Amino acid sequence: METAHDAYRRMLRDELRPRLQALGFIAPALETDTRHERPAFQTIGQENYAPGTGASDFRLEIPGYYALLAPQEYWGNNSASFQFTINVLVTSHPQWQAFRENGKDFMGNPWPAEPDTSTHYGPDGPWTQRLGPLMGVADKWWYISARRPTDPVAEEVANAVATYALPAISERTL
Repeated sequence: METAHDAYRRMLRDELRPRLQALGFIAPALETDTRHERPAFQTIGQENYAPGTGASDFRLEIPGYYALLAPQEYWGNNSASFQFTINVLVTSHPQWQAFRENGKDFMGNPWPAEPDTSTHYGPDGPWTQRLGPLMGVADKWWYISARRPTDPVAEEVANAVATYALPAISERTL
C-alpha cells in the first residue's frame, strides 16, 4: 500500500519535476525511495551528505548565480499524512565566495562549495525565503495523502513558483 511519503516522492518525480523543468529548472535525480539520503537535521561537514548530491534542489541556470528551490519536508510527517513547503535561495557566485571566505558554520567548519536550500546561513548569508511569504501569506505548507490525488498539489506548487518565485529570483539576478 502506498504511504503518504511514497505519494509525495511520486508527485515530486512524476508530476512536479516535469512542471518545474518546463519553467526552466534543472531537476535533481529523484529516486523512488530516498528516505535515508538526506538527514533530518543536517550538520555542515557531515560525511554522508554533500549539498547538491542526491539533494532535492531544483536549479535555474543563470550565469554567475546560484538560483535554487527545493521542498522542505515537515518534521512530523508520517505514513498517513505528509506536508512540505518550498524554499528559495538566490546568491551571486562572488557573494557566495565572499561569504565562504569570511566565515564558518556554527561548528567552525567551512561552508560548502555551493549553497543549498536546506541550510540556514544566518543574516549575512544568501537570500532565502519560503514560497509562502512570496505569495503574501505567513507560511504555506502543502498536504499530501496517499488517498488523495497529488496532481492538483503539483499544479498549485508549479503555478506558485511561476507566479511568485520566478519574479523574486529575477529581481535578485538582474
